[in-house]
Amino acid sequence: MMQGVPEHFHEKFQSLLKTHCQGLAEGDTFSFEHPQIRWDNNRLLWVKVFGKLATVGGRKQIHDQVIDITEQHNR
Repeated sequence: MMQGVPEHFHEKFQSLLKTHCQGLAEGDTFSFEHPQIRWDNNRLLWVKVFGKLATVGGRKQIHDQVIDITEQHNR
């Protein structure tokens, strides 16, 4: 799913994660959907990101999963 995404996608994605995770407490969950245009075939993809905030070794970490939900948006 991630092949073909523009180089700036990862930077933009990190910014989206920070926005959606602001104010979360330990163990809180988050979820958001995001459209993305693939550069290799110019198709629109929709991804869903969900996960939770955890503290490991005194550092806050985001544990997330990204899934392709394009099919759901074409219905």
